Amino acid sequence: MPTPGAGSPKWDVPSHRWAGFNEDWRVPQEDEVPHIYGMTSDGQRAFTLRKNFNGPLGNAEKGPNGEMTAFDGATGKRLWRKMVPWLINSSPVGGNGIVVVAGGKTDDTALDVQPAVYTALDSATGAQRWQVKVKARKNYPQIHARVKEAPGVFYKGVFYYGDGAKIVGVDPATGRVRYQTVGKKKVIVAGPIVAGGRIVVVTKEPTNYREIGSQVQTAWAFTPELKAPVSWDFPRLEKVDTIMSSGDIVVSLGYEKMWATDVRTGRGLWVKGLPDTLVEVSGVLGTVIVAQDMRVNDNKKFLGYDLLSGNQLWLTNSRGWNDEFKTDTYKVGIVDGTLIAQGHGINILDATNGKKIFTQETNRGGGLVAAAAGHIVIYNHDGISAYK
Repeated sequence: MPTPGAGSPKWDVPSHRWAGFNEDWRVPQEDEVPHIYGMTSDGQRAFTLRKNFNGPLGNAEKGPNGEMTAFDGATGKRLWRKMVPWLINSSPVGGNGIVVVAGGKTDDTALDVQPAVYTALDSATGAQRWQVKVKARKNYPQIHARVKEAPGVFYKGVFYYGDGAKIVGVDPATGRVRYQTVGKKKVIVAGPIVAGGRIVVVTKEPTNYREIGSQVQTAWAFTPELKAPVSWDFPRLEKVDTIMSSGDIVVSLGYEKMWATDVRTGRGLWVKGLPDTLVEVSGVLGTVIVAQDMRVNDNKKFLGYDLLSGNQLWLTNSRGWNDEFKTDTYKVGIVDGTLIAQGHGINILDATNGKKIFTQETNRGGGLVAAAAGHIVIYNHDGISAYK
């Protein structure tokens, strides 16, 4: 890991980028009523989640469980299926022989004091490896332009998650605690993520809907042993709910605003205002921050911002691509070094300039995207399909 102050921050350089693909396998699925979907991969397998969505206001079906299915990424063979506790605002996360799912209530009135349960399943068999109850879970903001937040992150053979004020690092196979911080008077509201070889979270004083709470949030970056923290504060009254990274640079997202910080030193690089609450950041690919402008449903747009300066690099609108891009099925995915946009078609965009470089027509609307066993895997209401 670079020492503090040692030159400019480095960023992730994608080792691969897809320029085109063809469908290799498909497993159809018939959902005649609305469902909520989730998906992740451990590199070799794809894991899908689905849960019935009913009622005039779109309330999730009563009961805490969702249906999880594991597929072999190379062949599409179904490996196992079971019902698991699933918090629908969250995404599962896979790695190191397990897949972890967050369960609990969806309650936006008291997000940072809600308990949750994290369940680790064996990737190959679906058998439960371990389960842990957390007293206060991180925020799971409602977003549309990127994959939902995961309960934790894998790094160097350890799974890290937040529990109230603490970061906990456990053995993925057993759930046995290997590292742990001693948190006081704070709760983790974003992260953990990995940036520059460090484990990064954002904290605040705990609040519920009856309390005002802290007016300052703080980011913390620990070594993998959860020691030697580097920290930085956000401006008073700013509320950060999401963090992402590329190399040494952490991008923090709040209300119509984003910040970039050098994780090695805590030095702020820039701050940028976003045009509207309906402009959501989809992710970071190399030196480009990709955002989606959803203010006009029949003319949704992409924006590219420079990771090193915060300046806008390009703007691409979807009008004229095809009629299906005018629907709410329009989705964005950043996977395996590639920026993918979907309507009733799969499009690869060049992240450096926003231009479309490949289109694959499909009969299905936009879905969730992952990479598994050398394939791009897409999951939506019509099923799961893989391309190579």
